[in-house]
Amino acid sequence: MKSTTKTFLADAGLSLFSNQRAIDAAKASPWWLTILLSFVAIIIPIVPMTVNSANTKGSTFLKSNSYNLDKTLPYLTYQMAKDDFSLTVNEEKKIEYTYEDLNKTYAYTNQLTGRIELKVVFSEATGKNDKKVFIKGIDTDMILSSANAEENKEASYYRSSLIVFFNDGLYFKIYSRDTTTKVSESGYGDYKKFASGTNLVEYLFKTNEEVTKPTDEQAVLSLMADSTYTKSVYSQWKSLLNKSFENVQAQSTLYLSLTYLGVYAGLSLFMSLLIFLLTRGKANRFNYLTILACFKIGTWASLCPGILGLILGFLLPQYAMMFFIMTLGMRIMWLSMKQLRPQE
Repeated sequence: MKSTTKTFLADAGLSLFSNQRAIDAAKASPWWLTILLSFVAIIIPIVPMTVNSANTKGSTFLKSNSYNLDKTLPYLTYQMAKDDFSLTVNEEKKIEYTYEDLNKTYAYTNQLTGRIELKVVFSEATGKNDKKVFIKGIDTDMILSSANAEENKEASYYRSSLIVFFNDGLYFKIYSRDTTTKVSESGYGDYKKFASGTNLVEYLFKTNEEVTKPTDEQAVLSLMADSTYTKSVYSQWKSLLNKSFENVQAQSTLYLSLTYLGVYAGLSLFMSLLIFLLTRGKANRFNYLTILACFKIGTWASLCPGILGLILGFLLPQYAMMFFIMTLGMRIMWLSMKQLRPQE
């Protein structure tokens, strides 16, 4: 191996830690290698965000807290099954409703507090604007306690969690119990992952064909206390949520990745331009550097922030998008103030 090759490889490896080695590697590297490294540097910090987004499913919000949906969903599912209510996906991957269907509302009311904890409603609204209007009309505050008025206190309010079966997709909004604090809200899912002819009520109830449909209220309460029934229906709801938002999540992941790819590419170019501007002074011994040379230096300097963004992004995924931005900014400022500073 030639000595120049050995020197270049040493500079390339140590450029992760040494500013001077990054400058030397930039000077010795061919243009095609610089372009390749520039793509590597901005792609690797995106990996944690992409993986985290891809692993997010429609039911992910239920991992740490069920928000009592493990009780309310089985109850309302039973009510729909008892009424022989049909949510059948047609050839166009939509649900066709009758007038009577659209007037139905299934609600779970807490027998101890009298508060409505969850509502399941149905709508033929199409388009995001129409759906927003529909949701706004039914997502309203309700008085938590009427006793407050007698005590001359401001009334307290709560909102019911909401699940909407639009004819072309599913939507949900979950509130913390007895508050107006929203804990999760979905986009607008679809039914494309379900085979034509699938009745979603039967899908939710499918592992419980042996369960009879008692009319006696006490028998219904006994059924709700049966963990085998409630767990299986709750599991089917999770499956329904995952399938409904699979396409939406895939689109969201692609959008997120492309957005930050553009942000990081723009930031890398800006930092290279910053190096060029900071070396323009007459007293700066590096004022001979061209814009291309500054781009090459910025590219080699961005490799370490990219690797740090990859590692820290997996360790702290909630802050993954910030690590490359912060570390690249610090690296370029450090390089500019140390190796590329004007002569004193």
